[in-house]
Amino acid sequence: MTNLRNELEEAQLKKITEEQAQKIPENIMNIDKLQNRERSLSQNEIGLVFIEPKVEELVNVMREAESEASRWREACELEVEAGLREVQEPNATIQMAVLKAEVEKMISEGKLKTERKVSRSCNEEESIERRRGKFRYVWCWPLWRLPTAAAVSVAATDNSSCISNRAYLRYGA
Repeated sequence: MTNLRNELEEAQLKKITEEQAQKIPENIMNIDKLQNRERSLSQNEIGLVFIEPKVEELVNVMREAESEASRWREACELEVEAGLREVQEPNATIQMAVLKAEVEKMISEGKLKTERKVSRSCNEEESIERRRGKFRYVWCWPLWRLPTAAAVSVAATDNSSCISNRAYLRYGA
């Protein structure tokens, strides 16, 4: 029985060794895979070590670019506001110039109207004076030389019922 037991143990041992012998190449392959993976991870870690500063640099560059963009945006907004003020100021000066021109035009029109009124009144006064002068001329003859009956008859032939200047002049009045 001891023999049988020994043989059984040997058979079990042989079987276990065969199984382990089969597992050894598989484990070697797994070890190689793990070593390759470890190498690639370590290279990636080295790459990550190199990448991390690059990422940090890029983040810093992006932050600087954002701050510079915000400064430019503020500067542009200030320029736009200044431009609007510049545009509004000439508009105000243009409006003032237009208003001044309108006022000058109204003043000149008023002067023209008053000038026309004055000239009209002067013309009317002149015409009134002419009429007065004619009237005075007719009636301002010396009264000591009144028209004679002959002058009255000559004036009547001129189809006029009153004495005319011609009658006075003809007879030396």
